[in-house]
Formats: sequence, C-alpha cells, structure tokens
Amino acid sequence: MSSSRIFIINLILLFLISSVNAIAGESCSNKKNIWGNIKEIANPMLLMSPAVTAIVGSQCNLIFKFNKKKITSCYTSSLAITKNSGLNMNLKGELGYFTKELKEMMSDPEIGQFLKDLSNALKNDKASQLWRWTLNHPLFKGKPNKKEEAIKTLAVLFSGNGSEIERYSKDFINSNGPHLKDAYDELWNGIKRDKVQPYPPPIKSKDTSIYHFYAISYLTQKIIKKGTPKDIAVVVAGSLNQVYEQYTGDLVRLARWDSRVNENTYEDIFTGYAGALFATHDSPFSRGIDKASFINQVKFNGGGVALKGLLKNNFSEH
Repeated sequence: MSSSRIFIINLILLFLISSVNAIAGESCSNKKNIWGNIKEIANPMLLMSPAVTAIVGSQCNLIFKFNKKKITSCYTSSLAITKNSGLNMNLKGELGYFTKELKEMMSDPEIGQFLKDLSNALKNDKASQLWRWTLNHPLFKGKPNKKEEAIKTLAVLFSGNGSEIERYSKDFINSNGPHLKDAYDELWNGIKRDKVQPYPPPIKSKDTSIYHFYAISYLTQKIIKKGTPKDIAVVVAGSLNQVYEQYTGDLVRLARWDSRVNENTYEDIFTGYAGALFATHDSPFSRGIDKASFINQVKFNGGGVALKGLLKNNFSEH
C-alpha cells in the first residue's frame, strides 16, 4: 500500500471515530455540546491515534521521500507510540505521566533521597545546571548507563504541570509525593528567576515545562529500544511533541489541522526535537542544530522541512 493511501485512510479513520463518538455523546446529554460529550466519553488516545499518525506520516513522506521502508517504519512507530508509549495526551491538551514508571519511582527510597537532595541544592543555589547536577548525583554517578537513567528519571518525575504534581503529591503522600512537590516547586521558581538552567548546555530556556525536552528524549530512547532506527525515532518522538503543541486541546481543531501557535509554541517544538536528538547523541548540538534557523524553518516552511535539515546535519545516511 502506498504511503499516500495510508495517509488518506488515517484521515478517514479520524472522521469515522469522531462521528461514532459524536453520536454517542449526543445521546448522553442534551445540555452539553457534541464536542464536550466526546471529551468526556471517548478514549483520548483512540481518537488521537489516527490523527497523530496522519500528521507524523506527512512528515515521514517529506523527509524519507522515495524510501518506502523508512516511511513504513515511521508510520508503524507512530501508531505504536500513541497506544503504548506510556506518555498520554488527553483532549484538553494535557500531557500525562509515564504512569507505570512514576508509581515505581514514588515508592523508591533512592528516588526519595534524590528529590530531597535536589530540593536542598536548589534552595541553596547549588543546582544551577540541572543536568550536570543530576549526572553527578550518587544515584547516577559511576553508572555505565547514567545518561539513559538520568533522562528517564527527569522525564518521569517532571513531566507534569503544577496541578498534576500537586495531585500526585497527595496520591503518594506516604511515600515520595511530598518530596516531588518540594523539588518541583524549587525547580519551577529557579527557572522563572533565571537561576536554574534545566537543559544540557548550550540550550537555554526559561520554559518551566521541561517535559518538552526530557519526556521526548526518554520517549526516543524507548522507541530505539524497540528496534527503530535512530533517525526515525527522532522524527516520531519529536513530531509527537509538535502535534501536542500545535493541535491538541480541541478535537475540532485537530481534525481540521487548524494549527494555532505563538512564539512559546515554537520554542517548545524546538526543545522537543532537541530532546529527541539528545537521546541519540552525546550533545543536542553534537553535529549541528541551530535554534533560530530551526524555528524559522518550522514557522515558514513546516516541521518536515526543518526536520529534513536537522537529520541531514546529524545522521550520516542523510
């Protein structure tokens, strides 16, 4: 089956799923609008899967033109990731935790000590470089796979916003929940006051939503471990972050591909791709990724064009 046919099928699936759930929603309540009902009764990832796959697929078609094997792998990975990644997006545009890993970490005394140490270091201005501080912590120092474990830990612990952290601090109040909230609050304040750089150098950002980097980096690692080539993993994970930034929050807008963005959105999109690249290289800039030029490419030419240049600079096969 050609990539263009797969693309069309995904759009049809999105329409059919939306229509079926709209009818169900109509019967649930006459007081609420049809899209409000969908948001309440529909499985968010079931609704999003075709749309995400279609949008990521358009990136794949542009980047891997004439390479059917890579295009197919790209589609397959994007389908799998929306169903089994552990990173959940709902129709309100909220990015959820890696729930399984979070539960494990919340009962781990070593993670509890890490959070307490991080909170104290941030209070005393001794963790101005979050990534460097994390790598040097006893939890990771000396481990052969410390980069992978550090990315995973930061991704899982800090992939939520303030309200989500508040909720989990109560859910795990008898374990690491309070330590997580203390560390998050200190980290958030440090970033806002420009006293903490949460990303590996030379990335600089005051964005307190660090999941755009670490969650996408961890997601890239997970995709690679499934046997997906590194370049395709970067495309799929980074594109998922882009879809989240540009289209989620409103199923109607997503179905119409009505992208609504601002300058902060472009920053978050860039950070996501940098995070994906960081999972495959020693540095997110190891072989070239210029923030200003990348954002301009996304802004004026689309994510696919920007990604094509990024892959060319960072993977020899391109």
